[in-house]
Amino acid sequence: MECEANIMEKHDCSKKQNLWLKCSDEEEKKLDWDLVSATLYKYDPGSGEVRPNRGEGLLAVTLTDLIHEEMDVQGTVCGTSFNYQEANLACKYLGHDYVKDWGTYPQNSNYVPEWMLEEYGIPIVVDGVRCDENASSIKDCDANIMEAHKCSRKENLWLKCISEDDEEEEEEEEEQGIELEFGGAKLKLNLSKFRGKLLF
Repeated sequence: MECEANIMEKHDCSKKQNLWLKCSDEEEKKLDWDLVSATLYKYDPGSGEVRPNRGEGLLAVTLTDLIHEEMDVQGTVCGTSFNYQEANLACKYLGHDYVKDWGTYPQNSNYVPEWMLEEYGIPIVVDGVRCDENASSIKDCDANIMEAHKCSRKENLWLKCISEDDEEEEEEEEEQGIELEFGGAKLKLNLSKFRGKLLF
């Protein structure tokens, strides 16, 4: 492309307006990663396995390298930058309506123990997630993906997500309770928890 310029001519520029540049080769550009999927996981002490868990658990994501098209990478998300906007969009990406709660340590170890993440070498692959108020998807947000970070496993993100269907089921269970009175003390029983277990 040919350009025009005033060369060695009179001008009104000062030295404060001198131009600086930072250049890089094509190979030095950052890898372009894309979010393929996300799942909430919870450890089952009975079986000793970590299983997908609907609604709440430790968040794990699968990323793909769009430039080099190498194998997908799986890992956890650092939750130190998460506020309501980020957590809510993450729950919506998982197929829920909104977030009920989220956080890091110590609850994250209740979902998946740290020793298990260490044993299987599960890395933290996403950090610094930042969503502006206009973002409609977690994929619209900025994040540091597959970069150096200072997060520890104690900062792995857990989520508790809610769907309208879940709330309706909870309301139905509450309505199916009966209230008993013993010596002036009132006790409410949830009949749905006794289905198939009543002996009389």
